[in-house]
Amino acid sequence: MMGAREESIWIGKVANYQLTKYRYFGPITYEAITDFIKKWRLNELTVVHKSEPIPDVQPIKSFANKIVADNYVEEVFNNDKFVLVLYHERWTKSFDDYLKKFWIAFADKMELNKQHLKIAYIDCDENDVPIHQIQ
Repeated sequence: MMGAREESIWIGKVANYQLTKYRYFGPITYEAITDFIKKWRLNELTVVHKSEPIPDVQPIKSFANKIVADNYVEEVFNNDKFVLVLYHERWTKSFDDYLKKFWIAFADKMELNKQHLKIAYIDCDENDVPIHQIQ
């Protein structure tokens, strides 16, 4: 292929309402792309998802916990508490600030129930939130 350069290509598959993404790095040639698609069909590719780093320390001193894609299942489903999660995106800075302030104030009022309740928030612009079916 004349003029082809090395690029990254994304391929995705939707199943059970979940988008699974795979990424290709390499030369853009018929043979390379055909091989990539063949590996995708045989489930030999590694799934790629976007996640912020898991916070070592919560960024805001509050009862509301920041969660990210890499600890989402553990924080939301693998515990013995009820979990309320604010799923937010950064539409506008002022909206994001207002929503966080409201959620943190709400969380702080609910802290008395912390043995039975967890309150969290996740930025859906920065994290691919996994779909998890409750059985």
